Amino acid sequence: MPRTGRDRLLEALEGLEALGVSVLLLGLPWSEAMKSLGLALAAAGLLARLAVGGRMALAPKWTLLCLGFYFCAAVLSQMLAPEDLFRPRELLTVGMTIAAFPLVADVCGRRPSRRVLLAFVIIAGAGVGAVLGYFEYMAGPYQRLVLPSIENAIPAGEYLAAVMALAMGGLFAEAGATVVGPLLGFCAGACALVLLMTKSRGPFLGAAAGGLLIGALSLRRRWIVLAVSLALVAGVMLFGSFNPESRVVRDGVVRSSSVVKRMQAWEASMDHFAERPILGHGVGSFSLLGIHAVDEWGVEWQQNAHNVILHSLVETGLLGTGALVCFLVLGLRDVVRALRRRGWRHHRAITAGSLAGVAVLLVSGVFSVSIDAEPGMLLFALLALGASVDPQSAAPEKANDD
Repeated sequence: MPRTGRDRLLEALEGLEALGVSVLLLGLPWSEAMKSLGLALAAAGLLARLAVGGRMALAPKWTLLCLGFYFCAAVLSQMLAPEDLFRPRELLTVGMTIAAFPLVADVCGRRPSRRVLLAFVIIAGAGVGAVLGYFEYMAGPYQRLVLPSIENAIPAGEYLAAVMALAMGGLFAEAGATVVGPLLGFCAGACALVLLMTKSRGPFLGAAAGGLLIGALSLRRRWIVLAVSLALVAGVMLFGSFNPESRVVRDGVVRSSSVVKRMQAWEASMDHFAERPILGHGVGSFSLLGIHAVDEWGVEWQQNAHNVILHSLVETGLLGTGALVCFLVLGLRDVVRALRRRGWRHHRAITAGSLAGVAVLLVSGVFSVSIDAEPGMLLFALLALGASVDPQSAAPEKANDD
């Protein structure tokens, strides 16, 4: 049948949405303007396409339903929040963060080949952000490196560690490629170098977990993963023996200042959760609760709970946290199911890298809030990217062995 004007319009709007998502993911770590522009273009393309009768390629319905229920719980938490904690603009922040999931799911679901494009866009964006952050750090009096649009070293480290895991997945599959291999290697190396300069220990642990996971998923010789694990443990022990005056070595992990502050924040968070256990104090309200930690350096007001689950419990209660946990569990299930489908090497590499990137952010979330702001948008994007599969890509090709 000949194509009609409506067909051409739908195709153009679909392309606009894909362009917006690409701009968003490319500029996420280094350009606030690109992030806003990309999100606006993607949303405009999607809404216009729906307005003229187009359809979305939805993610698995139960996963999407849990995400929708989480947003509804966030809305209810704000509507019923105490007057001094009422901040309805926080709902826009939550909506912008979780929008990455349905947008990426729709773009990849309608044309699965685009998942390759989006994966490389994420990696390239992090590489650009790492280089820009490095030059800014070297030119200024900074003690810890941050990224141009992620001004806190901890979420900057989380973002870099997650993208590094994604890039490693691609590198295992494309290491021998003439152009793609070196580019992936450069981006992964730049992320690793800049991650070290953030001096963020939570993202270090996440990066180790993600790196070991991508190795286990990509290498047939899994003894290599075991060897790397032992090497990491030996490296930590050597660092401790050669740096006895280091704060962590001197005070011990449990007695270190950062751990003491987190323990105090966790205890205070549980107390505030007990006050409003069903819907919490309102999304975005944690920094207004006056929670503080005290150590030998003085008093430090806590902007978050330093733990994803506790933070969510305080702000959205059992309803919001339950929905969030269900979404994460179902999202991970979707990615694992996609990983089990024997497809082309680069599709499997993207799925494995996405799973490892999500693991990085969830491990980091034990010690910080890794589902907020740019790392959060990346988390939702990776869950959608990893779960999307090309039904036409099934082939007997094996994953990279070495």
